[in-house]
Amino acid sequence: MVMRVCKGIELVSGIGGVFLPVLLILSLSIALPQAPWFNWIGNAISDLGRPEYSLSFFNWTLTVIGGLLLFFSIGLILSLQQRIGPTLLAISSIYFIGVGIYPLPSPIHVETSSLFFIAFPLGFFFIGYRLRERKSVFFKKMSVFAFAIPLLAVVSPSVLVFGEGIAIPELLILIPGFLWCAVYGLYLLRMLPGHQRIICKN
Repeated sequence: MVMRVCKGIELVSGIGGVFLPVLLILSLSIALPQAPWFNWIGNAISDLGRPEYSLSFFNWTLTVIGGLLLFFSIGLILSLQQRIGPTLLAISSIYFIGVGIYPLPSPIHVETSSLFFIAFPLGFFFIGYRLRERKSVFFKKMSVFAFAIPLLAVVSPSVLVFGEGIAIPELLILIPGFLWCAVYGLYLLRMLPGHQRIICKN
């Protein structure tokens, strides 16, 4: 029974991780053609969900993405046997859900979005720090990948010299972060051969 539950967590977490970048890119691909007013250097990504633009599906997509990130974070806690980094990702997922539930111009939106973009890269910093101690080449590479995400969070605001919109800085954090989750999601789904599984050992 425990093994069955364990494998279920592994499966749901892995699927959640894999679909994070897919769902984000798909939602942007659908929303952007319907938003000719959108400007990468003048808007935030969440502007696509503003009620006056009738793209409410985008907010629902953000909510689903937040839920997937939460499921993935739970599996990550069990897999890495480390709580700080994955817990910060779990907390960031709640904020991401809040971004979808409270779109602009809700006063809650800015706070939840800001907290997400603090907790999300910070979580990867602690994950990278933990993974660097592992002997596996896979984990060493994932450690470097994880460290790159908070680094991007620090340097991405430099793009604001071209305009006041934060869409590009947001994307520079979201895409690499979600791709990291997708790669580790494949690991949890046992689709990357040659690596020891930690959650469910046969």
